[in-house]
Amino acid sequence: GAEVASTAVITKLLRVFMLEPWIIAMYYLGIGQTKTTAKAGGTTAKAGKGVPWFAFGFIGVATYNSIFGIAPGLQKTFTMLSAGFLGSAMAALGLDTDLVKVKSLGWKPIVLAFALWANLLGMGLLVSRVLVGM
Repeated sequence: GAEVASTAVITKLLRVFMLEPWIIAMYYLGIGQTKTTAKAGGTTAKAGKGVPWFAFGFIGVATYNSIFGIAPGLQKTFTMLSAGFLGSAMAALGLDTDLVKVKSLGWKPIVLAFALWANLLGMGLLVSRVLVGM
């Protein structure tokens, strides 16, 4: 019920919160980024995807909510906005998908993707039945 959903949300947010220092450290250490690029005048600059502002935003909002609290009305509004942003991000991923390129990879990656999807779906169902007893 509602208690299980609340526990699941808290667990998810705690995992994300524990990832934040690693995300920020990876950015500042340059892990996963192109090391340098040549610029005019012979200087070099760090090339990458940019500062992970979402990480700082998450920490800021979590800290603010822990210290001052966010009104329930605003929480409901932010929840709806969050769902809308998540839907937009997923749609953007779909817009970037080129089915011709996927088809050119052959059948093995498609079968692997389907197997991973089926595994995720099946294991999610199994875990929910075991933990929740549905």
